[in-house]
Amino acid sequence: MSEYSYSDFVFSLDKEQFSDLKKAVETRIDKQRYGVTSFEEAAVLYERKPVCPKCGSVVCHEDGQTPAGHKRYRCDDCDSSYTLLSDSIFNSAKLSFHKLMGYIGLMSFNVPLEMCCEVLDISANTAELWRKKIFETVNGYQEHLKLYGTVWIDETYMNDYSILHDQFSKRKRGLSKDQICIVTAIDSYKNIEQLLKDSKRVIMLNVDDKVQLMPYPPKKFGKNNAIDIDVAFPVVHGTNVEDGALQGYLKTLGIPFVGCDVTASAIGMDKYIMKTVLKENNIPVLDAREYTLADYAQMDVLLDQVERTFEFPVIVKPVNLGSSVGISVAKNRVELSNSMDDAFKYATKALVEHAITNLREINCAVLGDESEAIASECEEPLHTKDILSYEDKYVSGSKNGGSKGMASVSRKIPAELPDDLREEIRDMAINSFWALGCNGVARIDFMIDEDTGKLYFNEINTIPGSLAFYLWEPIGISYRELLDRMIQLAMRRVRIEERLTFTFDTNILNMAKLGGSKGAKL
Repeated sequence: MSEYSYSDFVFSLDKEQFSDLKKAVETRIDKQRYGVTSFEEAAVLYERKPVCPKCGSVVCHEDGQTPAGHKRYRCDDCDSSYTLLSDSIFNSAKLSFHKLMGYIGLMSFNVPLEMCCEVLDISANTAELWRKKIFETVNGYQEHLKLYGTVWIDETYMNDYSILHDQFSKRKRGLSKDQICIVTAIDSYKNIEQLLKDSKRVIMLNVDDKVQLMPYPPKKFGKNNAIDIDVAFPVVHGTNVEDGALQGYLKTLGIPFVGCDVTASAIGMDKYIMKTVLKENNIPVLDAREYTLADYAQMDVLLDQVERTFEFPVIVKPVNLGSSVGISVAKNRVELSNSMDDAFKYATKALVEHAITNLREINCAVLGDESEAIASECEEPLHTKDILSYEDKYVSGSKNGGSKGMASVSRKIPAELPDDLREEIRDMAINSFWALGCNGVARIDFMIDEDTGKLYFNEINTIPGSLAFYLWEPIGISYRELLDRMIQLAMRRVRIEERLTFTFDTNILNMAKLGGSKGAKL
């Protein structure tokens, strides 16, 4: 057979024959790659159950086939007819299975839309329509989908070109057993070492007043594709990221960012400064003393001072940490010494305050900025020890040690509170939010001394775990709406700051007389 025999054969075909050959090749490729050649086959393979899209009933019987050859079902309750794909985005899809799969693959590699259109021979309108359909479906299932555990969905980091997989591979991405959608599992984050090896290093640069994400080191040959950054959404905890350092970095680069600014983030992280500000604004807080490494070096003096100032039990906390790390209750001098040792493992300053023995904790979130803010529903977290521990927040109630953070803590929502106390807490939450200059969403934790009935501000979380979405849903604000509002608040802050004057034209060095005396006025 000559090397040109196949091409000769192809060119000898008429248009209809060539179309049949192309379809056969695509079908064979799809079968090898995905194990199926249509979305209906996929639905059957993954045991998608027929559910009536009209009434939701699963009681049905087979009723022949549709003109397209799909198995048809008829609902025994409302007599509606439907297929396995009737309530999916793939129902009556005009694009072929092969093209849709190809499009999803190109999208997952961030191929520009116009290039997708050219490669797949589809219109820009079709490409936009399907991109919207696919990711709207993902968002729709985000809060409900479970594939062998909780799965986070994120279009930005969709790293698998296929949405279908062998049913025996137990993959956590792809066409699920019950729903057709695209997901990205959190599995990759379980092995941080491997994740770092697989990740690409990037840097952010401000080029002509536009911040871009660039690969680093840049390619010596070929194009270095840059990604424009519209707004940053910090969802991080702890030192250097929640304490104003990250916010300062973003501000220096000129990137609009969601949440508290540099000052509010720093104050919210430093428990002693935060108490000082709140006291000045008539927000009730427990009296506290701050101790430094210099104090810690004279442990006996420190212990004596604590015993003179407070009655046991006391709580010892690192001044600038969260997630209950390094926090403990001391009921005597020996325990106090141990608590100090533990706190100074994590910070250079420690805070001591009286521990409420008959304690009830109530949390409330706030959404807004300095001009307008609203309070969420109140919750009462339930914990296993004297204080809500790291294990309570991130390990309890989970299988295999996994957790959804504060979203997985045992809690009562809404908290069982008298109406007047509920409103007092919500009002105090907003006033605290304003006093600290917060923006976006923050969760504020309160303490009630059951012996005296007094209410105290305990601490603020300027980037709360899970963004405290579970406190907003009870008052009618969905997770999606919460994110939208936070971004809108961030952009409003940018517009306000753009109207301010931070610099003025002058060159003070040009007016300086070198060689003058020290401290001379210019």
